[in-house]
Amino acid sequence: MKLLDDIEPCGENCVAYLTGMAVNISDDKTLEDTAEKIFNLTEESRQVYQIFLEHKHEMEETRDGMDKYYHAKANCTAAELGLIQELWAVLLSISKEVKDFVYKVFKYHMAFKYVAQDCLQDLKADWYGIQKAKEHGYCSDKVKDVSKDVFNKY
Repeated sequence: MKLLDDIEPCGENCVAYLTGMAVNISDDKTLEDTAEKIFNLTEESRQVYQIFLEHKHEMEETRDGMDKYYHAKANCTAAELGLIQELWAVLLSISKEVKDFVYKVFKYHMAFKYVAQDCLQDLKADWYGIQKAKEHGYCSDKVKDVSKDVFNKY
């Protein structure tokens, strides 16, 4: 068994091993493919991952600047399916923001403060969506006021 002290640091195209799968951590597409393989392990995680992808694609197609709305909507839609899906939504949301933070700050050299604020706002929007699913049992238009309710923007 190799001790942590014996592991040498690796370069920019470092290969990490996650559940036996090699991941080139500098390649976002490979990371998404690996996440997809992990989420395919359970039906609930697969449902949540699919919901998140659908809302991401919808956001990219509309390009309407309503990023926080899509965060809330995806989490609300996932959470209304049940407790396990809600837990997967929380886990996936946190993981996504950690990944975004690391990429934006360390790879793209964006301002630490700006990225941290944006990631925290995304997590607040995610939590808002989950809370709306708990309050109403369904999403519908319940998350449309995320900017007003969470960020006091009209």
